Amino acid sequence: MVPIIRSNCVNLFQVDIMIPMHIKDILNSTFSVLGTLFVICYASPIIIAFVIPMIGLFIFLQSSYLSASRYSTVHNSFQFNCTGVGC
Repeated sequence: MVPIIRSNCVNLFQVDIMIPMHIKDILNSTFSVLGTLFVICYASPIIIAFVIPMIGLFIFLQSSYLSASRYSTVHNSFQFNCTGVGC
């Protein structure tokens, strides 16, 4: 019983350490991208005419890919096999 509790305590400690690091990395990357886009758009405002449609296209393609992958038999069978194996 004690090794199980120690194992869970170690895992919780690792999670407590890793979550703030990952949140910091995500925020750092997000603000770097937004800052870069701001500087580019400030220096050359015509870029906005290209960036906004590209963002819309990206969101459309991502949503259509996700909806198509839910119904894909290859994807579902691979996911089923990985679930059985424990991927």
